[in-house]
Amino acid sequence: MHAPSALRFVLLLGLAASVSSQMTVDTVSGEPGTGLFGRSLATIGDVDGDLVADFVVGAPYSSLGGLTRNGSVTAYSGRTRELLYTIVGTSDNAEFGTSVVGGADWDQDGWPDFAVSAPQETIINSARIYSGHTGAFLESFDAPTTHSDWGHAMCFPGDVDGDGWQDFAVGAPSYDVPTSNVGLVRVYSGQTGAVIWQVAGAKSQGNLGIALAPMGDWNLDGVPDLAVGYSGFDYSRGQAQIRSGSTGALMSASEGIASYDYYGFALAAVDDVDGDGRKDLVVGGYGSTVLMVQGTGRLNVIQGGTGTILYSISGAEPRGKFAYTLAPVADADGDGRGDFLVGQWNSGPGRAYLYSGATQELLWSTMDGDGDYDWLGYALSDLGDVDADGFREYLVGVPGQDAVRVVRAAVEQEDLGFGGPGDTHATVYGYPLATGTLAKLLVTDAPPNQTMYLLLSLAQQPLPFKGGTIVPQITTAFLVPLYSFGGEFDGELPGGGGPVDLYVQFITVDPSQPLGFDFSNALRLQYLP
Repeated sequence: MHAPSALRFVLLLGLAASVSSQMTVDTVSGEPGTGLFGRSLATIGDVDGDLVADFVVGAPYSSLGGLTRNGSVTAYSGRTRELLYTIVGTSDNAEFGTSVVGGADWDQDGWPDFAVSAPQETIINSARIYSGHTGAFLESFDAPTTHSDWGHAMCFPGDVDGDGWQDFAVGAPSYDVPTSNVGLVRVYSGQTGAVIWQVAGAKSQGNLGIALAPMGDWNLDGVPDLAVGYSGFDYSRGQAQIRSGSTGALMSASEGIASYDYYGFALAAVDDVDGDGRKDLVVGGYGSTVLMVQGTGRLNVIQGGTGTILYSISGAEPRGKFAYTLAPVADADGDGRGDFLVGQWNSGPGRAYLYSGATQELLWSTMDGDGDYDWLGYALSDLGDVDADGFREYLVGVPGQDAVRVVRAAVEQEDLGFGGPGDTHATVYGYPLATGTLAKLLVTDAPPNQTMYLLLSLAQQPLPFKGGTIVPQITTAFLVPLYSFGGEFDGELPGGGGPVDLYVQFITVDPSQPLGFDFSNALRLQYLP
């Protein structure tokens, strides 16, 4: 095998083919007084005009403005994570922010908007729509009865009545008419606010409307349709329904295998995974039995238009509640098909996964919370490539920490440390360094407008030098001169040529240092065949 040459190391090459890990690039924490920050979250589109998608985070146990557990929702810049504005619930125990959803320009002002539920308001539960640009209140849709868990699920299904306005769907899984917890789904006109159609569950404790997902045009009648979760159906075996967007009529249904599967508790409408031009549906049943252990969890991927099960994925942790949450994401692995996120929520730290929609491949290795009751993965969303580096970022709620992680589906090559003197920091992340793949090289905080040297070797032999430590073995190293424009170097690395490890470090001329040089940390790059 031949090691990658110094020249190949700095070439810019093309697209990558797979992902096998993730890295946290930022953590957004709730302000003092917020509670269960990260219990809900949604990407809402660009609301601050910087051409990057922004997001909102719900904290339903917030106690702000002199109230108790009134709840709050905060909007953040996707690019910088700067706080844009906060909206606070208006009554005690309202739990405003239990659910949030984006995806529509409700008032047609050219800016995306979002909806927030306050399901525990004592006078009347409501689902409210707010301006994404300003945070101003736009419209409220009130529950037909109290204690219905109104707005537990919400979505913007598209224009179902053909009037040119985005419409709005609300689920109330605890709706009690005519019997306990049958559940209810209503679809409202975006133009008039009138009810276009509604459907109530037929089973006591059925919880119709526990989840909703915009399915696009399932039956090719020109009208977008709606997926509805019915997790309590048939002794909690559960069901996922496809209903006509124009009439609410039931068009297709998929059911769980056994009682207490809670199939349909989570839904995600994913961009075409099988190449037939239609959206497909991921259905979670967190209570499903795997290897005779109830509650391990399972999901099915359902073909759009036919209802056929394309494949199933089961959880691996006993009673881990795999597929408790789901979220669609745009193409993460470069195959042109939609992919999806899966949350595994239990009493432990929680876990999140990213799967290829087309191949079922686990694209992320697992990502865990830091400790028990962190509930990592309780909410998930695709944020997009907010830093324009070619790799998508995702939002992962960690409500037990009152935090949201911004994570990137990318491998981060090993940091060996040893940096200093100076502040230069080097990172290599992206796809595994195999033939035909690409990784990102980023050097930051280097002395600006100075000569930078890339030192690389097949071996490491840390030696003191000029007040710092050279990690690559100096007797076998390549030395490549670069230039530090503005204190940064940004490049891309081709994979292949392995298996071999390459040790790299950056040394920059720095007159401000006592011995005239600034040293970055050292990296070990794992090149694959």
